[in-house]
Amino acid sequence: MVRVRLTNSIQLTMRFSMNINDFFRTDGPTRLIDRMSAVFHITDQSRIKIVSVYSGSIEVVAVITSDLPH
Repeated sequence: MVRVRLTNSIQLTMRFSMNINDFFRTDGPTRLIDRMSAVFHITDQSRIKIVSVYSGSIEVVAVITSDLPH
């Protein structure tokens, strides 16, 4: 059985020119969510989730979910 659910969300992929160890050492995930919340005027930061981080130039995949009821 496969269950599919449509949601109102945005998936973003971002690349940074920095070392992955520096990203985590400087609390990068929390700082990124704080800044994304400010840019998109999102007061409920639980709506923003970092779902993966890849090494290299650092590729971060984040999802922003809707604040509307499902």
